[in-house]
Formats: sequence, C-alpha cells, structure tokens
Amino acid sequence: MVDANVGPRSINKYFQYTSKIFTWAVENDYIDDHPWRKRKPLRILKKFKINLFTLQEFERILDVAPDHLKWCLELAYNSGVRPGPKELFSLKWSNVDWKMKRIEIYASKTDTWRWQYFTTAFMTKLKAKDKENNGCLYIVSYKGKQIKSISKAWRTAKKKAGITRRIRLYDIRHFYITYALANGADIMDLAERVGHVNGEMIMRVYAHLAKDLQKKEAFDLPKLHDIL
Repeated sequence: MVDANVGPRSINKYFQYTSKIFTWAVENDYIDDHPWRKRKPLRILKKFKINLFTLQEFERILDVAPDHLKWCLELAYNSGVRPGPKELFSLKWSNVDWKMKRIEIYASKTDTWRWQYFTTAFMTKLKAKDKENNGCLYIVSYKGKQIKSISKAWRTAKKKAGITRRIRLYDIRHFYITYALANGADIMDLAERVGHVNGEMIMRVYAHLAKDLQKKEAFDLPKLHDIL
C-alpha cells in the first residue's frame, strides 16, 4: 500500500478492519495468537507549510556566498534536485548530455534515473565550469574534491546576507517546482523531472502556491490575422 502511495491514515484504517478478523479468529480458537497484536500504527505526518523565499533574498545570499557554495546553489536552482549527497553532490560530468542540454540524475529515494533539462544560458555556464574542474569527476567540488556538505557555508552566507528567517537548502527545490508549475509546466512531466513517482505530491503540496504566482491576464493564444 505504501508503494501504491496509499496514505498512512488509510493504511491504519485497513489494519483496524483486518485486526478485528484476527481477534475474532483467536476468540473462536481458529488461531493461537493475534499476529498483529504488537503492531504500531503508522505515524500520520502533519501537513507541512512551505514559505517560499523571494528571488531578492536568494540573490542576496548568492552575492555573499563563496564560489563553491554559489555554484552549488546555482546548480540546485536550475535543476530542482534534492540538495545533499544523494543527488546534488553526486552529479558527475559524465551525466551531462551536452547535445541535448540535459543531465541524467539518479534518485536513490525511488531507485530511478531521470532527465532534467537546462536553458541555453545555464549550459554555457556549465561548459565554462567543466573547463576549470581540474579533472574532478563531480560537478560540484571544492579544491578538486567532491563536496560532502554545504550546511555550514549556507548558514554563514545567510547571516552575511542579513537574512534571519528560516530558509532551508531544500527550499530551493520547493522554489523550482512551484515556479515551474506556475509557469505552465505539465504536472506529470514536472513530476518526472524532479523525481516524484507521480503528480499527486505536486498537486497536494505546490498547487496552491503556484496559483498565487500565476498572472491574472489573458492566456497567450495565437494571434488572428485580422486583430491589430
């Protein structure tokens, strides 16, 4: 049921129903013991709230960030990857498809590979970084070695930028998904690019944020020849 994205509340309810059958079986001597007697219900997580940082706040952090941190943040911003050793720090130059302007990302969370596409402008920056990587296999590195953590550098940069409110590295991923959705990204395509199993999570968590960002103006349709 977990693999099928059934929620903890529903799973617990199903277990309650089935448990009553086992209880009846024990009471009527069909089985000797209740096999789920010690089972603990799945923890039901409270719905979390995302407070997006502003573009100005992020730029202030970039302005004071050391070069290795700045590059990590820019790559995370343009790819929407999960920040940390499982995705961001594991990206290799061999994962880049220069011709198609994309990178292949492995998600250990779902044990799947996915493609993420970059703009021409970011690909130009990526090529420039490739020329100066000094033979390091990893796209984000420090002094020629793979980066293991940027948490301390991130906290220092936020402090230097004068930002006191809570902004996490993972919020960069939230920012990417929200703005992509607000700008018309297909839900299933977006889910695939950021490594979600399906679009349910995106609709449940990000749809209300994206709605607030959408422009209240006419949709962009092809212009008729007789409209000036």
